[in-house]
Amino acid sequence: MGDGSNSLGYFLFRKFFLNFFFCAICCTQVFAADQQLLVAAQGMINGGKPLDALDLLTPYEFEYAGEKEYDYLLGLSLLDSGQSGQSVFAFQRVLAIDPNFAGARMELARAYFDMSEFELSRAEFTTLQTLSPPASVQSTIDKYLAAIRNRTLRNKRGFRGYVQLGAGNDSNANSAPAVDSFLGFNLADESRETESSVISTVGGLSYDLPVNYYRTFFVRSNINHRSNGDATFSNTLSFDISGGIRQAFKDGDSTTLSLQTYSTDVDGESNNKGHNLNGQYNLSFSSSDQLGIFARIGAIDYVKAFDIKDASQFVGGVSWIHILGFSSRPSLITTLITGEDDPDSSLSPYSRSFSGLRVTAAAALTHQLNLFASIGSTSSNYDGKFFGLPQDREDDFSQITFGMNWRFNKNWSFKALLNQTENVSSIDIFDYDKTELMLIARSDFSQ
Repeated sequence: MGDGSNSLGYFLFRKFFLNFFFCAICCTQVFAADQQLLVAAQGMINGGKPLDALDLLTPYEFEYAGEKEYDYLLGLSLLDSGQSGQSVFAFQRVLAIDPNFAGARMELARAYFDMSEFELSRAEFTTLQTLSPPASVQSTIDKYLAAIRNRTLRNKRGFRGYVQLGAGNDSNANSAPAVDSFLGFNLADESRETESSVISTVGGLSYDLPVNYYRTFFVRSNINHRSNGDATFSNTLSFDISGGIRQAFKDGDSTTLSLQTYSTDVDGESNNKGHNLNGQYNLSFSSSDQLGIFARIGAIDYVKAFDIKDASQFVGGVSWIHILGFSSRPSLITTLITGEDDPDSSLSPYSRSFSGLRVTAAAALTHQLNLFASIGSTSSNYDGKFFGLPQDREDDFSQITFGMNWRFNKNWSFKALLNQTENVSSIDIFDYDKTELMLIARSDFSQ
């Protein structure tokens, strides 16, 4: 059990709640779940025999899952028998039916705590405080929140990193058009669509230094190498490093500010580098709904051969995260962006404004297996003329992604990813489409 869960006040509250709850049940004439089953399970839990209650309840899960009374007792028996992760689904089903069910929310908060999901636990305990709990229960909540602050502060400090290796195939590794000529000129091989095998190696390292529960300084770095076996001219190596501060607030909101610098090599030679100032504000409306407002200003500097593309850039947007109240806890993320590129040279045709929308959905089939999908589109309008052509350049970029992520232990995960990308342009040479299939293994570590 977590800190404070054995307090006498909490024990009496829980036992009183269960007894009162089932007295009320017995006074009601019609119930979907068998009353003798529920009363027997309640007695086993009160008597300190959660495994017996679990053995009694489990065979009826298919029939009674979704019934508030049954799910509450099933969650209790799972939690008290040490199966915190499984109990979460049962309590979530209860709260989907009755968000003000204080007992279920208390146990869900405890389950998250036992799983070391401290932010989720804190959110549930904070919500529970708004339901005016008895003084003894409030005392227990205070003890949990204090323990969460201490553990979160301790767990945040230190190094974390990951190493990721991927292999697959890209139908258009260099994102080029499927034409042989343009304006009467034959295109070089590097400028035509090329299919290739892909090896991707990615690594990252970060360090967090919390100065108190609410404020943390951080440094992040990433390196990404992509090798295209049949299109080596499009091999890339990119690196970025950023540092900043994250400030959280007692109501669950937070803000992050960071400085970032990055560089990219193509085919073994420097291609571009740049720097950004990033800011984001997250508003937490509930444990199921969050709104993020973000902005980035920066500059990108290409090598001399491409310095016509040097530009300042602004990107801003909003992102909404909503977690649905089903057992698999599916989530929806909707992101809107807008921005513009302002070239350094007044003669550059690369001045543009753009806007886009992306929707991502994810669902957990089990605690280890997740499925996800996203669809997004970005429209860009360029101010300058390309190749002396009379028409303005307008691009519509779209991407659909499907994937599966299997975390088979604490430190290792495996991902299968399918990307379909298309860019439709008013100027043919900028048209392209590609299909990418990748299998990715990832290892996370911390110190």
